[in-house]
Amino acid sequence: MILTKNVCKKFQKPVLNNINFEGKTGEIIGIAGENGSGKSTLLSIVAGLMKPDGGEVHVTGKIGYVPQENALFDNLSVRDNLNFWASAYGVKEAEYGGWLDGGMMKKKVYELSGGMKKRLSIALACLHKPDWLIMDEPSAALDIGFKGILLKNLEERRGAGAGVVFTSHQPDELLWCDRIYILRDGAFVYEGKPQGIDLPEVLYG
Repeated sequence: MILTKNVCKKFQKPVLNNINFEGKTGEIIGIAGENGSGKSTLLSIVAGLMKPDGGEVHVTGKIGYVPQENALFDNLSVRDNLNFWASAYGVKEAEYGGWLDGGMMKKKVYELSGGMKKRLSIALACLHKPDWLIMDEPSAALDIGFKGILLKNLEERRGAGAGVVFTSHQPDELLWCDRIYILRDGAFVYEGKPQGIDLPEVLYG
């Protein structure tokens, strides 16, 4: 499970104010909010990449993390990126979940399109079969076909008892979720089912 208790984070000004969040494996959870609402900061804290200024974070199981920005080795090939992280995770036989194809393997990361980089980032996060897949705007730069693969992968993970947390600005993607949280001004203003809510109204008041 994922559990945060009264998590706070401040940069020049408060970004997260006493955030209480819970996720159980077997769920797909979406987090929405306008730009600057604290979504990426919250995911970074949950993934263990950033320390909160206050509060507690508890995560049970392995985490796979897909950041919003490219965190790949640009001067290495796709295959070398895969081999590096497979070795780091101790993975002998990697499964790429339909994200990669043979034509990509020899290309250097800097030669890839934005969509291909995102596909590689997702494949890397899934290499070690994490209990939690945490993704910051995973569909950004993906074409319609790979958005379909993303949904299929998320549903397969839920069916296998794993958990997913992702951020999105797209109302249709939030409908994939079992539950959503909506951030505004560093605090949750909604938690519950995604169906039947007026997202712009909740986001902007």
